[in-house]
This record gives sequence, structure tokens and C-alpha cells, in this order.
Amino acid sequence: MCAVAACIPLGAAADTSPNGVYYTVAQDGLYFEQRNEYRGGAPYLVLVDADYVEQLVIPDEVDGIPVKETARFENRVDIEAVTLGVNMRQIDFRNCKYIESFDFNGVKNVGGYLRDLPALGELTVPEGTSVDMSNLGVTKVVVEGQCGLYFAIRDCESLVDLTLPQGINYIPKFSRCTALQKVEIPESVTVIPDDAFNGCTSLENITVPPMLKIIGNNAFSGTRISTFDCPESVQLICDGAFSGTRLTEFKFPASLLTSFSAYGSAYPVEEQLFNNKATANANSIFADCYNLARLSYPTEEILLSIPPAFYQYSGLGRYLCNYDKRVELYIGDSPLTELTIPPSFKGANNALQRTTNLQRLKIADSTGAIEFAGDFAYIPTLESVEIGAGAPTFWGTFEGCENLKEVTVSPKNRTSELSYVFKGCKSLEYVEFPVVVTLRGELFEGCSSLKSVYFKKLTRIDGTATFKDCTSLEEIDFPRANVTNGYELFRGCSSLRRVNMPQLSSVGSKMFLDCISLEELNIPAATTIGSEAFKGCLSLREFDLTNVAEVEQNAFSYSGLYSLDVPEGCHFAATLIDCPDLKYLTVRNLSKGDATFQNLPNLERLEILSVAEDRRDYDYCTISRVMVGFGERKGVIKIDCDLPQLRITNAPWLKRLEINNVIKKILIHSDAVPAEVAVSNVEDYLQCSFHENSTPGGYSKSAEIDFYVGDELVRNLEIPAGSDIKPLVFAGMTFDKVTFLDGEGKTSVGEYAFAYDTRLRELEFAGGISSLGEMAFTGTGVESVTLPEDLSSIGPRLFRGCSRLRKVVFPHNLEYLPYQTVDYCPKLEQLIIPEGVTGAGYYVYSDSEGAPLSLISLPSTFKSFYSGAYPTFLNLPNDVEILCWASTPPGGNLDNFTGNTVHVPVGCKDAYLNSKIWAGATIIDDLVIDRDVKTGDSSIEIEVPVNPGISADAQVTSYEVECSIVREGAEDEPVGTYIFDGDGNPVQQRVEGDASGVLTLRIEGLSPDTRYRYAVKGFTADRDLVYADGSVVTTSGTSTAIGEVEADTIDPDDCYDLMGRKVDIRHAHGIIVVSKGRKFYLR
Repeated sequence: MCAVAACIPLGAAADTSPNGVYYTVAQDGLYFEQRNEYRGGAPYLVLVDADYVEQLVIPDEVDGIPVKETARFENRVDIEAVTLGVNMRQIDFRNCKYIESFDFNGVKNVGGYLRDLPALGELTVPEGTSVDMSNLGVTKVVVEGQCGLYFAIRDCESLVDLTLPQGINYIPKFSRCTALQKVEIPESVTVIPDDAFNGCTSLENITVPPMLKIIGNNAFSGTRISTFDCPESVQLICDGAFSGTRLTEFKFPASLLTSFSAYGSAYPVEEQLFNNKATANANSIFADCYNLARLSYPTEEILLSIPPAFYQYSGLGRYLCNYDKRVELYIGDSPLTELTIPPSFKGANNALQRTTNLQRLKIADSTGAIEFAGDFAYIPTLESVEIGAGAPTFWGTFEGCENLKEVTVSPKNRTSELSYVFKGCKSLEYVEFPVVVTLRGELFEGCSSLKSVYFKKLTRIDGTATFKDCTSLEEIDFPRANVTNGYELFRGCSSLRRVNMPQLSSVGSKMFLDCISLEELNIPAATTIGSEAFKGCLSLREFDLTNVAEVEQNAFSYSGLYSLDVPEGCHFAATLIDCPDLKYLTVRNLSKGDATFQNLPNLERLEILSVAEDRRDYDYCTISRVMVGFGERKGVIKIDCDLPQLRITNAPWLKRLEINNVIKKILIHSDAVPAEVAVSNVEDYLQCSFHENSTPGGYSKSAEIDFYVGDELVRNLEIPAGSDIKPLVFAGMTFDKVTFLDGEGKTSVGEYAFAYDTRLRELEFAGGISSLGEMAFTGTGVESVTLPEDLSSIGPRLFRGCSRLRKVVFPHNLEYLPYQTVDYCPKLEQLIIPEGVTGAGYYVYSDSEGAPLSLISLPSTFKSFYSGAYPTFLNLPNDVEILCWASTPPGGNLDNFTGNTVHVPVGCKDAYLNSKIWAGATIIDDLVIDRDVKTGDSSIEIEVPVNPGISADAQVTSYEVECSIVREGAEDEPVGTYIFDGDGNPVQQRVEGDASGVLTLRIEGLSPDTRYRYAVKGFTADRDLVYADGSVVTTSGTSTAIGEVEADTIDPDDCYDLMGRKVDIRHAHGIIVVSKGRKFYLR
């Protein structure tokens, strides 16, 4: 032991130990604080600290002053052994994990704490010790005598050997010593206190003392004991005493008393031994004893004084045994089959619940207040009950007694209220109480044999599921009764045909759900109908809503209604689903909340005439799977109100959709396409908006919807100026012509606005257009379109899939041609891209086999094709001639014009040949861009070289020349294509050629002070041609129609291009040649 140099005497100044602890006395490395007994008594010392020490020996005294206590020694890693001084009375050692031995040195009546000493192996406890011990590593404990009230050894998981001395009256507490398997309780013990062995999960064998009188709360709870021979001396068994054990049977002694008060005032031990004396011999003695099969009572009086009361409603709800298992009750050695409840019985919650053997029960006449709360519930053998006079309270009393058939009630009975009493009594057929005025809770739920009830004075039903699943109940006649709540009140009463409840003010949610036989209802006072109230009432054919103020969701879904008229004063949160017989539905005022009409296979007419003012903008009206029967379309849906949202799905037999007001959002899926859409006026309809592909026509390319204004079929639609045509509104409809009227404001056309109108042939833009949305005219039948000049942008895929489209004239204000603009247009003849356009997206045009496209003209402003992973022109044939007016070759990524003839501006040939995407084309630099019309003039003259390489003696007297003219400037526009021939058409002049081979073309009717550009495509002769070798080809009368021919069918030395220049077809592809008087596209 480490010691200081000298002893600090008593009375010296206070100081602190090396560990910083205040002390007044120090000796041999131990530090003490001097204190005085209560009220100035004698001084004593408290050990407050110690230097490093392995063997801590606490002295009896220091300088004549006794050492009686220790302060808390916590988390010390040096101390291995402790020996107490003879004067010690209070100790405190915690979490000193290396203490291996603790010697009380024979000191009695020591209190305090020993906690978390895992190295402590064995322990001898002197008489009178009241130390609270927990989490010790002890394997063996020897108790030498009667310990103090607060002595306990808890949570010692290694304790396996416990020795208790003879002569003690009560034992200490050894709760949660999980390794303890066997205990011999001395014969002298009369009291086993609360929690004595609670949680000793390995404890199997207990020697029960013969003089035992009291078993405390939870004394053996959670142990593994399977038998307990209760001696006749036992007078009190407290709450939970055997809960969670493995007991299979238990026999109560005749000596048993009912409570501590019956035991008398002189308790054998101090009151502190028991936490709750009021629960002695009360509830949950055997809670969670899943193996318990039999209880034996000496007398019925003891049984009713100390009932098993297995089931508790408090906390988590604790069961004696498995849910389906029952415990047999015996009186002595005989099964308890009959029982009479005397007037003296005061009730005990759940007294005999989940027992068996009892068959006949009689409740005697009573005058006092008796409450039967679950007392006889779940007794499977109970068959008959006789209830006498008096006014007992019943609450869950016979719940789950599935074989209870007969209940006889005295005419003098004055019970006024029943709650949950007969729930689950499957065999019960009839019940009558003379003066009951109130029914509460799930009173008869699951009484599947119940055919009728009679409550003469019934005025109130307060609860839910009161008659739920009473499948044999046929009629309800409650002339005075009103209902509070009423949730699922008669749900599942499948035989119920008639209900008479004239005072019923509100039909609760699911009140008559699945009452499939319900035919007749008398509920004239009802003003509200809850959600799903009559859902599944397949026999209900009609319902009068005249006095009803509100109908909630799904109130009549899956019912047998034939027609339903919802009056204007009724707020109808409409959800009707699966009403197979409903033909006519009129909703005069649709209230707030989402509304759904679904699976109404025979509905012929649906009208929604108004909507509640408080209906929210995001509330939906959904019409789904309406009119799904077979046969021709016959269904009509009519909306007369400004409905916020409407959804129609899976209604393939919908014939007509009438929209007579503004609907903020409409969702009509492709499986609900109507044959007709009727509106009151176009202006209101244009304010409706559609969501994604949910439109009258949807994305369905086969939709053919007739559009009506009133009763008039509209084929030529006129759109007022300044309209905002929202996406999808006319998709799939059948117009012949659409005219955008002139007037104030510009019209915008949304995405898919007229998509897939295959009947549409003509678009007329009389007024200003601000925008055309994506796919606005995709899939339509238009043939020729001239877009307005003030249009500056168009959406992608504008004319994609227009199978009849031959020609599109684009405005000069465009800067970009979006992707797939004229994709899949198999009859397109020319694609003239106007000046000002600088680029194009992918797949602007994709060729179809046999398509007549012959010319693509790219403006001088064009800079780039699509640079992504797709080309601008896909599968472009070699016979398509390209005019590219740009001096700098437009760039790109995947476009390729190999084999095409490309006309470029004069002097730009080399630049094109050196460009990647143009290198494979036949480049002809013959485009002259600028020609000015002089002031005061209206014509230009163009000199065209002819028959180069042809003999001057060819005597060609007439030509056919094709010339395209485009007016340049702020408002560039194509002027037209002119064909000149020897008859002067259309310029009304004869064109003569001379020996020099120059043809002068004069084009008149042009604007002064304007610059034009032109392209001469070529000519053919309609007279004999004399070639350079002197041969003469007679062509008189030969057709000049363009055809196709393979290269090996013509003479390669006799081929000229349309400018008269000789070509070698063995090294040329995709050019137009002249051979023997005909024009050919060379492939």
C-alpha cells in the first residue's frame, strides 16, 4: 500500500487529494472527509479517495474517529480486493472491473451499491445487508441471514449457485439472473416479494416452502417453471405472479383471500416489499402462460373473487395463452359447466374470458350497479345465458362465444345500453332487451345466424360495425333510432332486404356496404350519404336524393341502380364504379373532390350540369371504362359546367362527348375516343386544355371524330383571329378545310392541334399566325400549303406523315427548319427552303420508295445541316437535283450527296468539290444569283447558252426551258417557275435560238427596284437535233415526258445535259441527259 510521508492530523486545513478530491484527513494514501451524525451528533469519517491501491483495506477508525461510509468509487482499474472496516454502514463501488473479492468482514446491516463488478466471482452476504447489487460477475452467492428490505442481486448473468439460510421470513430479489436454474427456498419463508425471480429465464426448479403465504407481483414472471404445488397456506397471489411461465395447470388453495385488506392490518413484512398491494389476487396472474390448460378452484365463491382474468386491455394487451387456446375451469375435480352470478358479484374485467367447460350461465336479479366487461368473452362452450332483473352494464361481455344460441332477458331488466356485447356470437339467432335505448360499438358484428332483433325503446346507435356481417339478418325496423357515426353499421348483411329508419339523419360511410339483397329503404330524414355507403348493394334499383344535401365518394359504386338524378342542391362528390345496370346519370351540381365514373357498361347518358363553387382547380372528374358493352356506340357524356378537370379512360363505346363550358384540363385516353365531340361554341372550346396524349383523338392515327357546334356538323372550321389553340384540341377530328380568319391579333397553334385529321385537305391562313406548335398538322391529308409570311418559327414535325402533301411554301422569316418537318411525305414534289434559313434539324425529309421529289433548293443563307447523329436528308435518291445557292458549302456530319447533281453559284465548284459532304456529287456551277429589275421596268432578261457542242447547222428552232425565279429582299418569296417554249407560253413571246447558241429569256411582270435570283434547269428540243458528228435525230412528235432509263440502254456518246453540254455518262450519276429527243434521269 502506498502511503504519504506523514499523517495529516484532524483539524488541519482542508486540501485536495492527487485525484482532485476534497478531504480533511489523510492516512496511508487514503483520504477522508469528516462529517457529523444527524443534528450535531458524533463525528465520523467518509472514505472519499485513495491513491493507487490494489488491496483496499478500509480501517475501523482514524485517530479515534470511526470510518462508516465510502463515497462513490467508480471506474477504478487499480482495486482488486476490498475489505470493510467493522464500523461500515454505507458503501458504493461501481464499474470497478478488476475487483475479484469483496469481504464484508462480518459487518451486518450494510447498505449502498455494488454495481458493474464483472470480475467478482463469489460473494457472502451477511445478515441485514441492504446493498443493491447488479451486474456482478458472481457465480456463487451465499446469504447468511435475513437481509434488509432493499437488498437485491439483479442482472447477474453468471449466477448459478444460490444458498439461502433457514429461518428467514422472506427472500431477497434475484431478478434477471438468467443463468440461475435451481433454487431451494427455505421452509421458514412465508413471503416471496415482488420481482423475486422475475426474468430468471433459466430457472426451472423451485422448492416451494410449506408455510408460504404471499406471492408478490411478477414473482416468477418469465421463468421456465412448469409446475408449482401451491400450498394450502397461501393467502395472497399478486398481479403477474406466474406470467410468462410454462405452467400447464394450477390449483388454487382454499386458504386464498381476496386482497391485502382481507389479510388484516398486521402484515408479516413491511409494506415496501410490495409495489402494488391493490392488485393482489387480481388480473394477469397467468398472463402469457401459453401452456396453461387447466385451473382448479376450491369453490365458485373463490372463482368469482379471484377470477383468472387472462386478458388485459391495458398496455399491449396480454394473453394467457395462444389466441385459439382455452383454459379448462374446474371446481374441485369437476368441470365447471353451470355458473350463477350472485347479486353480490361486483364484476371483474375479463373474469372468465378465454376459458372453457362453462355451458350455462345465469346472472341473478340484482339491485346494485354491476359491470360485466368482457367477463365471459371467448368461451366456446357457452350455449345459453339467462339475464335477470336489474340494470347491469354489459361491455364486450359475450364477445366471441361462437356457440351461444340463446339469450333470455327478464322483462324487468332495466339495462339501457349495450356495447360490443355479442360480437362474434355466430350461433345467436334472436336478441330482445326491453328498455335498451342505446347500442354502441361492434355489438353484433359477425353474428352470422342472427335473423332479427327487437329493441322497443331504441333511440340511438352510437358506434361502428354494430351489425356488420350479420349475414342472416333480413329486416331492420328502428322507427325511433338515429345513428351517430354509423361507419360499416350494416356492412356485409347479405340477406338484409328491408330497412325502416325514418329518424336516420346521416348515412355513415360504408353503412350498407355489400348489402347485396337490400331492396327497400325508408330513410326520408337522411341529408348526407357517406363514402361507399351503398357500395355493392346490387339489388338497390333506385334512390331518391331529393332531401340529400351531400353525397360522398363511391356512395353508390358497385350497386344495382338503374338511374340516378342528383338534384342541384346536393353536393355530389361523384365516384361511381361498376354499376352494371345504370343507364341514366344526371349530376346537377358536382361538388369538390375528385370524381370518377368507371365501369358503367350500360350507361347511355351522363350529364354534369354544374359544379360547386368551392371545387378546387386540381380536382378531377374521371370517366373510365364507361359503356364497355358490346355493340354499336350509344353512350353520351354531357358536361355543362366549368369543370376544373375531366378524365375519361377505357370507354370504347362512347358515342358523343358534349362540352358546353370551359374545362381547364381534359384527359381522354386513347381507349375512350368518342365518335362525336359537340360544343356550344368554338370560342369556349378553344379555352379547354388537354393533357399530354389525352385528347378526344389522342395519338390514335385511326381516330375519326366528327365535330359539332350544337347540332351542326362542322367540316369547314373557322378559327377567330387572336385565338390561342391549345395543344391537341382538334386532334383526330374530321375537317375538310381549316381557315384562320383575319382580324385583330395573331393566332397561336399548339402541339398536335390538328394531328391525324386525315380528311383535312386545305389550310387557309387569312390572318396572322404567331406560332405553329410541334406536329400541329402531322398525319393530316393536306395537299398544298402556303404558310403566312409573318411566321418566324415553326415547331418540329409540322407536316410529318402527311401522305398527300405535294408542296409547301415556307415564309422568308424562318431562320431554322426543325427536325422532321416534312418527313414521311411520300408525294412531296419539291422542297424549296427560303432565303434567311441558316440550318436544319435531322430527318427534315426521308425518302419513300417511288416518291416524286425532284428538286431541293437551299438558300444562299444556308450554313449547316444537322451536326448530330442523324442526317438532315435520309435516303435521298440520286435523281433528286439540288440547287445550293450558298457561296460557302454548307457543312454537316452525316449528310451525303454522292451521285446527286448539285447546281452551285458560278465560280464555287472547286469549294464544293473540296467539301466532305459534297465531294461525291456532280457539281455544276451555273447559278447566277443577282439580277436587278431597273427603275420603271418590270422585267429581266436572262441569256441562256444553248447547244454547245452542237453544230451551228443544227437548225434548232424551238426550245423548252425551265427557269425558277425568287425575289430577294426583306420579304423574300418565290415568284414561280416558268416554262418557255416555242409558242411563247407563259411569257407570250417566241424564243428563237441563233447560231451562236445563246437564248435570251425575258421575264415580265416583276417588281421595279427589286433584286431576283434565278436558276435555269435545262431545256429540250422539240425539233431535229444535229450532233457534233453530223448525225441528225428526228424528234418530231416524240414525248418529252421525264422517265427513267438504265445507263446501258442509251448511247454514251450521244448524251447532253439540259444546258446542252455533252456528258460522259460512264462517269456521271444522277444527272439529267438528253438522248434521242427525250429527257431522262440517269441512275
